[in-house]
Amino acid sequence: MTGRMTYARAVEPHTWFDCFETASERELRAEVRAFAWDNFEALRDEIDAKGRCDHLMPLLGAQGYLGTLVRRDYGGTGLGLGASVVIAEELGGVIPSLAALRAVSGVFVAKPLEEFGTPEQVDAWLRPLITGEYTTAVAMTEPQSGSDLAAMLTNAVRDGDGWVLNGTKKFISGATESDFILCYVTTNPEAGPHQRLSAFIIPTNAQGVDVSHAAQTMGMKGLSHSWVHLDNVRLGPEHLLGVAGEGLRMLEFLLAAERIDIAARAIGNATRAFEEARAYADIRQASGRAIRKFQAISHKIADMRATLDAGRLLVLRAARYYDQSLAEHGAEAASRICNEEASIAKLYCPEKSFWVCDQAMQIMGGHGYEQGTAVEAMFRDVRVLRFGGGTDEIQRHIVQRDDYRRFHDSRGDD
Repeated sequence: MTGRMTYARAVEPHTWFDCFETASERELRAEVRAFAWDNFEALRDEIDAKGRCDHLMPLLGAQGYLGTLVRRDYGGTGLGLGASVVIAEELGGVIPSLAALRAVSGVFVAKPLEEFGTPEQVDAWLRPLITGEYTTAVAMTEPQSGSDLAAMLTNAVRDGDGWVLNGTKKFISGATESDFILCYVTTNPEAGPHQRLSAFIIPTNAQGVDVSHAAQTMGMKGLSHSWVHLDNVRLGPEHLLGVAGEGLRMLEFLLAAERIDIAARAIGNATRAFEEARAYADIRQASGRAIRKFQAISHKIADMRATLDAGRLLVLRAARYYDQSLAEHGAEAASRICNEEASIAKLYCPEKSFWVCDQAMQIMGGHGYEQGTAVEAMFRDVRVLRFGGGTDEIQRHIVQRDDYRRFHDSRGDD
């Protein structure tokens, strides 16, 4: 328990999901929840104050929680996205920053390394990553551009058989404490978007790399959100991931898994806030009775419960579809096939989870607004998930675009 009052407990009832989750997933959920509460619940204030949680990653690695998307012969567990989102939800309800760092290492970087890395890159970077020996970050966003990858100015220029990198990235989560960064840069500015970008593995101790300037943010305080400056950083050919010009392809094949993971973490945040408010409303008295017996409160609890169940089902549907498509068609096709379902989950879950956290704080009043409480932490941390990994507005665009594409395909339109 933290220094603040916690109303929820490590074991809380969930709505019946037995027909949707496998027995192994239910066992995993109970295992992760117990592990997270036993090892991390008391550390939330400390982690936020220190501004880093990377020292906890070896614990996740030892449990096998960092390699769920990586095949066994590369050191992972190969359990798939269905298992990964269970871990994301349960960690998200304890220390969201740790759940985010786990996603960066185990999903956003591990999967491209597995798919595009050479055997030498797998041994040097992927294996230490999924044990928690190394931590990492993904660098895409720049001061003048976020989702508009065509506006990316950071560049790499050939120098013999190697490269020289220059430019600046901003809001790079976990960069200050990372051992290496997977950085997307422009290598052919005259080319179209599908040949313009490349991905590089950049050791943070390389000469010319400065990741010392972290931005102060409202939430996700348990990891850095850094400026990354690259000043004539010279890298050998072994630091190029895949082939030059394949950067956008790498990003696109991973987008669905990234969005589904973000949706799962949002549900984890909101579920914790709900559990706190539910327990509080059962003991808080007004006019001689528990406030949950007042309709104004009981209806909020019902709406929150229904919202969370809908979100969990959307996450589960998208994760199931991704795993099925991955097995049948491979990672690149899987992201394209379930793109709409991933964006629906990414749109609904962070948006509605923020609403759930807001309702939990409304129910608890000052007891939820006080700094250091679980509800206050979840309220702060969930907000970034509505634009991190693609804004609500972009997800709406993707959903309607893909839906109309299927609509016209069904009619045989050109």
